[in-house]
Amino acid sequence: MQNIMKQKFSHQAITALLHRRYSCREFDTHQKIAKEDFELILEAGRLAPSSLGLEPWEFVVITAEALKKTIAKDAPSNQAKIEACSHLLVVCSLLPDVLRPESNYFRELYPDGATAAHIAPMLESVRKNRLQDNDLLIHAYAREQCFIAIGQMTQTAAMLDIDSCIIGGFYAAGVQKHLDTYIDAYHFEPVCLIAFGYGRTQPATKHRKPYEKAIKWLH
Repeated sequence: MQNIMKQKFSHQAITALLHRRYSCREFDTHQKIAKEDFELILEAGRLAPSSLGLEPWEFVVITAEALKKTIAKDAPSNQAKIEACSHLLVVCSLLPDVLRPESNYFRELYPDGATAAHIAPMLESVRKNRLQDNDLLIHAYAREQCFIAIGQMTQTAAMLDIDSCIIGGFYAAGVQKHLDTYIDAYHFEPVCLIAFGYGRTQPATKHRKPYEKAIKWLH
């Protein structure tokens, strides 16, 4: 591990990887992602940072063709991508009422009493002071943590030369219903879908704002 940590990747190599990630619009139905590669993508999500280390996410992996087609109907504008992709990932977020120190989720996450005692007052402070005990704000807080993991997984996929498309346009209630056996509706809800696979076309050239429009230095 120490040798790996000491490795330094060139700026050119890192920039190339950042440009490699793009939103794939058309997947090759004949190419499937190797299990060990997808496990690494999932590990990137599992190891992603989160506020207070709460990890308010759960990932459901779908490779069954019939189930992908069923879920695709609840994402009409992305139906073709979901049906064609190799792996569909449903990213679920904790519900607001679960993000409490007294919840079973919190107790299981921090079984060590000393750690729980340290984190609990910070979580209470976030809920009451920053989020004003408002369910809408707490909901947004949990969701935004999930998108940190989403970014880390899709970038890791690009490093493996695997394409992806982040999908926000879908009917969450419909997806929840289809997966009611696998998603605990009392604790989690679907917030994002990610289609993974191999694109039929080459990555598009990235279009971004000029550097000076996006970044300001204060010396």
